[in-house]
Amino acid sequence: MLKNTFCHIPGVGLRSERRLWDKGILSWDSHIDEAYIPRKTPVPFEDLLRESKERLKRRDPAYFAGLLPA
Repeated sequence: MLKNTFCHIPGVGLRSERRLWDKGILSWDSHIDEAYIPRKTPVPFEDLLRESKERLKRRDPAYFAGLLPA
């Protein structure tokens, strides 16, 4: 389930996440067309997803807890 959310990425809120899902971008492994990437992300979107995958692989819940909305 964690791999299906984008709300932990700075600049992505619930509406942005919904737009990604509506475009068929349902997980971190989906192909993401740059046209759908929220413009508010401070770091390249792919870099943020790569970091997310690495943190999940390392089983680092604190990383996500600090970034996900309540």
